[in-house]
Amino acid sequence: MPIGGGFARDINNHGDVVGESPSDPNAIGGAPRGVLWIDGGAPINLGALEGDGLSSAAAINDRGLIVGLSGEGGFDVRAVAWVPQR
Repeated sequence: MPIGGGFARDINNHGDVVGESPSDPNAIGGAPRGVLWIDGGAPINLGALEGDGLSSAAAINDRGLIVGLSGEGGFDVRAVAWVPQR
């Protein structure tokens, strides 16, 4: 589902949403970044692993643990987990 140029992938029981959004929403084809939306606010960039150009958040549980991928695209990706601090 598109959200301001991004895509939602999962939602937890607290209403936190994760997915991806372009690193530069004003550029066509900007590298995707894993993001978190809390209370319908602006996307919070979760970042990528050092040296990687893209990331995507796939799922979030009720404790706030987010899992997804980070990499350079294609098959050059790694699993990653984020634990956002509130």
